[in-house]
Amino acid sequence: MNKQAEDTSLPPTPAENNADPPEGGGKKAKQGGLFDKMTLFFAALGVIAAITLAMQRGSDAVVESLSESVFLAVGLLPQIAVGLFLASLVSVMVPKDTVGKWLGQSSGLKGLIGATIIGAIMPGGPFASFPLALAFIAAGADIGCMIAFLLAWATIGLNRLLVWEAPFMGFDFSMLRFFCSLPAPIIAGFAARWLVRRFPSIRPDIG
Repeated sequence: MNKQAEDTSLPPTPAENNADPPEGGGKKAKQGGLFDKMTLFFAALGVIAAITLAMQRGSDAVVESLSESVFLAVGLLPQIAVGLFLASLVSVMVPKDTVGKWLGQSSGLKGLIGATIIGAIMPGGPFASFPLALAFIAAGADIGCMIAFLLAWATIGLNRLLVWEAPFMGFDFSMLRFFCSLPAPIIAGFAARWLVRRFPSIRPDIG
């Protein structure tokens, strides 16, 4: 009896303090994989669209739409493969210390300017830029820098400016829009940094 009383009076061990919380308590495990919420959302949206199309134009229209989707997916596979390969190369070849130094949380204005330049000269479409941004984040890049990178790619991309915008819209209009959009990635990067510091709960759980 005395031994049992002594045992119950002992403080909990570190292992007991770090024991896993019971099911239903604590933070939920990170969701992801093949059937995450976003995938299920778009799958449900596709099913609703297919049902609507079948009710309006019959099942043949649904089959035709699925066939076109398969051909489109096959055509996009090479671009997706190249983008993922590029992102893998960056994650392997570029040291994390280098990414953290130039694009990390402590990079300041220098990091935002560097990310903007990379985004502006980044060729290719979303199949290259988004995997690359994800690879940078996994290597230690700051959320603000990656928002600046993606916004620069979308708004002041030199490849798009020279190949598409200037021939269609004219040089004067293209230059005016380019210089008006130039501060946007840096402003957005600063805004993203401030928001995730002010409201930590909105920090994206990616990378």
